[in-house]
Amino acid sequence: MTENNTRHGNSRRIWALVLLGFLATTVLVVAVPTLLISIQYRSHYFWHRVGWTEFLVFLLWGYLGYFLNLTTKRYIECRATPGVLPALGIVIAFYALASFGLMSLHALFPSVDFLDRFHFAAQIIVATLSIIVCALVHLARVSHADAEDDAADVKPPKQNQQS
Repeated sequence: MTENNTRHGNSRRIWALVLLGFLATTVLVVAVPTLLISIQYRSHYFWHRVGWTEFLVFLLWGYLGYFLNLTTKRYIECRATPGVLPALGIVIAFYALASFGLMSLHALFPSVDFLDRFHFAAQIIVATLSIIVCALVHLARVSHADAEDDAADVKPPKQNQQS
């Protein structure tokens, strides 16, 4: 087996395991609330919340798969991306936990128009702040890579040779 095939094989195995983990988490996220909350006690937002939780789980598993793929030899050549991935992972995990926490907290209160609007506004604020932080981290990575490229292009000045 050639080195290139091994690299792609590792990547496929990683993505297969990530997909398996995502599917197992999906079954868990759907089954637990469905079993614990009987139909008469479910709000009209029940399936919206389950769907949103699935989206957050997708974000986390997608990040994990991307991060694990960068540890394979195939992606080691990427200079700047691996350095910022932990920061992006922290932001994504914080966003997923904050969003899920807001949603869970909102589920404990009775459905009142003000609380529904407040929850929606809080979700938008948390999402916007997370997107801004990710954009700034990406911008820092790009500008650092550009600065390194510019520094590599600069040639030292020639010394005056006097005999």
